[in-house]
Amino acid sequence: MAAALRGMGAVSGGLIAATGIKLVPQLRKHPLGFATCLAIMTLVFLAIAVFKVPLGWVLLVVGGVACVWTWKRIAP
Repeated sequence: MAAALRGMGAVSGGLIAATGIKLVPQLRKHPLGFATCLAIMTLVFLAIAVFKVPLGWVLLVVGGVACVWTWKRIAP
């Protein structure tokens, strides 16, 4: 059972990575710019993979900042 769950975890990680890769071309149209989006993606990866920050906190903090920053860029 534990091996099956580890396998499912690997599959779900692969699906998330594949979806992220498919979305990369759309970043060129993002209001923050391609380089800023790549920097945010790198920050999220480092926070989760290297520093072991829980996903929920990373989404709340980095995602919240990115959403507010984007909103300020597109708001009239």
